[in-house]
Amino acid sequence: MRKFSSPEHSDIPLQAKQKPARVAVQAFDDARPAAATQLRLQKLADNSPRVQKLGELGNLMNAPAQLASVVKYRTKSISYDNQSKTEVVGAGATAFLDPGAPINGSAPGSGVQQGLMDYLKNTKRFKSMKRGHLMNGQLGGPGIAENLFPITTKANNYHKLYAENKIKAAIDNDVGVMYDVSVNSEWDVDGKLNGAAEFICSAHVWDPKSNSIDLVEPEPFSKFKVTSFPQADSTGEGQVDTLADSKTFLTKDLPNGWGEKGKGLDYWDQKKPGHYQPW
Repeated sequence: MRKFSSPEHSDIPLQAKQKPARVAVQAFDDARPAAATQLRLQKLADNSPRVQKLGELGNLMNAPAQLASVVKYRTKSISYDNQSKTEVVGAGATAFLDPGAPINGSAPGSGVQQGLMDYLKNTKRFKSMKRGHLMNGQLGGPGIAENLFPITTKANNYHKLYAENKIKAAIDNDVGVMYDVSVNSEWDVDGKLNGAAEFICSAHVWDPKSNSIDLVEPEPFSKFKVTSFPQADSTGEGQVDTLADSKTFLTKDLPNGWGEKGKGLDYWDQKKPGHYQPW
C-alpha cells in the first residue's frame, strides 16, 4: 500500500493491486536504422531515477481541496546550438482525472520554445516536428514550455491514437483515470541521440471517491513507449511498442467542460491554471 495525498481525500491511502502486465509488448527491431539510438534511449531510461514503476509512485499529489482533477508536472532544460542556448521543456506529468471535475488545457502558445523549434527545423533540418503535449490540451495540459517537448509528427500522432484518445474515451464513459507520462531524452539535442526521445506512458482506472487505482483492470491501457526519431532532410520516424489497438475519438464527443481554451496561458490571463502544479 502506497500513501498518496489526493485533492479531496488527503488522508486516505491510495491502494493499488499489483498484476502481471497484460499488454503485449514487442521489442524494437535491432536491424532498423534507429536501433543504436533506441538502445541508447533504453540505457538512459534504465538508469534514470525519474522513470519509476507505478507501484513506486508515492506522494505525487498535493492539490488544493477544492479540485478533484489535478495535473502534476516536472521540467528540465535542454541545450541546443552547440550548447550555447537552452530551453525549458516538459520532463514528466502525472494526472488524476475525475470525469465529474473537468479541467481545461490549451494549444501551444505563440512563441513558446520558438528558438529551439527554429533550430530543429532550420539548422538540424528536421522537417516535421511538433511541440508535443505531455498532458493533452483537452485533458488539462496547457500549451506552455513546461508541458511541451519536441517530437516528430508521426510520434505525436501515435501518442494521440494510443494514449490520449483512450483517456478521452474513458472520461466520456465516466471512468476516472490516472495518467503518467515521462520523457526520456538527452539534455543536449546535439548529443549522441540527436534529438531522439521517448514518451513513456501508463494509464489506469482511478476511483476519485476511494482514491484508489486499479492495476488489475487493463483499461484505458497499461504501459508502453512512443519513440520519436528525428532525421535530417526527412519527416522523421515514430514508433509505439505496444500491440494494442489505436483509438479514434472525436473532440465533439468530449463531455461538457473538457477541452482546450485558447493558446498558451491566454485563457488564464497568463497565470498557470490552478489544477496545473509543479511536482
